[in-house]
Amino acid sequence: MSGNLSWDDFKSQIKEIIKFSETINDNWILEEMNDDPGGSLLKYIKIQSIEEQIFKFEYHILYSLSYSVPVIYFNVVKIDTGQLLSLEEFKEIFVNKNDLDATKMDLYSVLTQMEHPLKFRPFLVLHPCKTEEVLRNFLDSRNKVLTFISLYGPFIFLNLELDYGKELNFK
Repeated sequence: MSGNLSWDDFKSQIKEIIKFSETINDNWILEEMNDDPGGSLLKYIKIQSIEEQIFKFEYHILYSLSYSVPVIYFNVVKIDTGQLLSLEEFKEIFVNKNDLDATKMDLYSVLTQMEHPLKFRPFLVLHPCKTEEVLRNFLDSRNKVLTFISLYGPFIFLNLELDYGKELNFK
C-alpha cells in the first residue's frame, strides 16, 4: 500500500477542507491558478504573537507532482518591520534546539527555502521527500491532505481545529 495521492484525489480532498472550513468560519482559501495538475493550492493566513513579537504566517498546501504527495510552502513576516524571515531567521526564532527530539530534528532537517512553483518567489518549505513514507502509516485516512496538515503543521505553527478530524477523517 502507498501513501501517495493522485492529483484528482488531492483536489477533491482540498475542496472538502474548504467546504468544511466555510461551515466553521476558519478562513482556508482555494486558489486555482490554472487547470494543470498541481495548479491549485489551499491557502491559510494567520497573525500570531510569539515572545512579544507579532508575525503573519501564510501557508500554502500544494500538490508535489514529483512525489505525488501534499507539500507545505509557507512564509513568515514580522508585522512591525514587514520583513520576510529567511530560513536561518525562522530557525533562530522558532526552533528551540534544547527541545528537539529525534522526530522534530528529522522534520527540521527537510526544512528548506525554494521558489514557490505557482507564485515564483521564495518560500520556506518542508521538502516532501519523506511524506509518502509518513502517510503510508495512515492508509485508513479518508482525507490524506488533512492528515498531512495535522501531522506536519504543528512544527511550523499551523494547528487545525479538532473539528476537522472529527468531520473529515473519521466519518
